[in-house]
Amino acid sequence: MPIKGLDAIRESLAARAATSPTGGVPELTLVPGEVALMHFLTDRDDIIEVRYHRLPETTSRGNIITREKLCRQEVSEPCSHCSHPSEDIRRSTLRWYAWVFVYCILTATSIEGAEKIVRGARTLNVWKLNEPAILRKGEGNNKYIVQQLLSHSERYGSLCGRIFEWERTGGTRQDTTYMLSPLPDLVAKPEVALPLSLEEIISKEMALSPFPVRQRQQQVPTSLASILGTGAAAQVLAPKPIAEPGSSVSRLMDLLKGKQDKPRL
Repeated sequence: MPIKGLDAIRESLAARAATSPTGGVPELTLVPGEVALMHFLTDRDDIIEVRYHRLPETTSRGNIITREKLCRQEVSEPCSHCSHPSEDIRRSTLRWYAWVFVYCILTATSIEGAEKIVRGARTLNVWKLNEPAILRKGEGNNKYIVQQLLSHSERYGSLCGRIFEWERTGGTRQDTTYMLSPLPDLVAKPEVALPLSLEEIISKEMALSPFPVRQRQQQVPTSLASILGTGAAAQVLAPKPIAEPGSSVSRLMDLLKGKQDKPRL
C-alpha cells in the first residue's frame, strides 16, 4: 500500500517523540506466551505496508546485528540499497503498520498487585496499560499474519468494531507465531487523538521503542472487573475514554503532545 500525505510531516512532533525517555514511539511487543487485548485504531483501508532493506551493523562491542532501513523508493526517493552489490541487502522485506490501543496484557510475568485470571491451563497476571502503541509486523510465513487481517476485515467490514486478542507463541525466530482472535461483542473504538500519523513515523524513520516497558512497575492494583466486561463469557473489555487534560492521562500522550509536566509513571 503506497504511503500518502508526506507533505503533512510535522517536524516539531517528530522532535518531541525523539526525546521520549523510552527512546521513541512505543511499539507493541510480546514475550512468548503473552496475550494483548487491544483495539485497532487504524482500520483496514489505512494500514500501511512498506518495504525495508536489512543491513548488517557492528555494535560498539563488536557484535553484528541487523538493522532495517526503509527502502526510499517507498517515498519516491532514490534508494542506494536497491543497487547494492550484495544481494542480501538489495532484497527487501515487507512490514505493515497500524495504531492500536492496548487495554492490557495477560502475562505469566510476576507483577506486584496485579489481579490474576485463569486462561485454560494457565494462570496469568493482568497488566493494565490503557495506552496506544504501534503494531508493526511482517506478513508471516506464507503470509499467514496478513491473511488473518484480511479474513477478519472481510468478515466484519472493519477492524475497529471489536476488541482483539493478539497472542504470541513460540520462543525462537523459527517457531514464533502470532494469532489474532476477535472477541465476540461489538465495542466502540476508543476516542484517542493520535498526535503522529503512520506516514510521519515511517517516512522519517522515527525510532520505535518496545512497549510495554518491562521494568515499569504496575501502577495501582486494578480489579479485572474494571477492565473486562460482564456477561456470560466475561471476556469483553469495557472501553475507557482517554482522561481529560489535567487528570490521569496517558504518559505517551503527554510526551507526544509536548506537555511540560513530569511524565506519570
